[in-house]
Amino acid sequence: MALDWEHVYSVTISVDGIAQGDATYGLPRTDVAGWYPGYFNNPNSGWTFDLDTTQMSSGRHNIQALIRDFAGQTALIGERLIYVNNE
Repeated sequence: MALDWEHVYSVTISVDGIAQGDATYGLPRTDVAGWYPGYFNNPNSGWTFDLDTTQMSSGRHNIQALIRDFAGQTALIGERLIYVNNE
């Protein structure tokens, strides 16, 4: 989910600090509306992104999800370490 008081403009996915593209934002998350009332677009705060790991080198990689709001502010909303084995 991606929420922001200034309204989410985009969700960008980065791998090892390099932007890979924008996620598809606005997917239904009706559960979020109850948890975070008052946020704009809270029932549609879901997002998805398809990451092609076959193009990545084998080894450890850091994936980050960042939101940008309409005020131009950026915030990290999620981060994971993954291990890729393309051998």
